[in-house]
Amino acid sequence: MKNEANQPQVINEAIKMAMKKEGISQNMMQRHLGYNSPSQVSARLSVKNWSIDKIYDYLGILGYEIVIRPKRKPTSEEIVIKRGDK
Repeated sequence: MKNEANQPQVINEAIKMAMKKEGISQNMMQRHLGYNSPSQVSARLSVKNWSIDKIYDYLGILGYEIVIRPKRKPTSEEIVIKRGDK
């Protein structure tokens, strides 16, 4: 689900967007994470609720970081996650 600014509202969609933007495949992610197969990455990407540790692991591989800041309109380079039920 995406909001008005075409931003993903759930973390798995944001991670998929970042992977696409950075040209990182599920195979590449699997190797970096030490998983046995790309299907483990695919399974994780289908889940909407992630632990902060998993988010940190995936974003680290992509060269992204977690930032906590006051709410404001995102820039074109930012991906903003919102609760899907709000």
